[in-house]
Amino acid sequence: MKQALLPQHSIPLQQLTLGHQATIVRIKGNINDIQRMNMLGIRKGTQFKIVHGPGHRGAVIQVGGTRIALGKEMFEQLEIKPLSTHH
Repeated sequence: MKQALLPQHSIPLQQLTLGHQATIVRIKGNINDIQRMNMLGIRKGTQFKIVHGPGHRGAVIQVGGTRIALGKEMFEQLEIKPLSTHH
């Protein structure tokens, strides 16, 4: 089974779909936004899975055993590197 090549550079989270896994490469935004994401466990190097969306209202990601709902403004601040295709 031939697997699709994955980008080697970071992409916006909204380019992923349900079931994809990725690593956070960069969090854009002001210091308050970055600190809030850090408190939620969303930081550079964190691996996650898309469990809902992303859509026009937001996305739900799973980090470890925790699901986190992110509004559109928050998920647009994440640059990620895909780890896998649909599972």
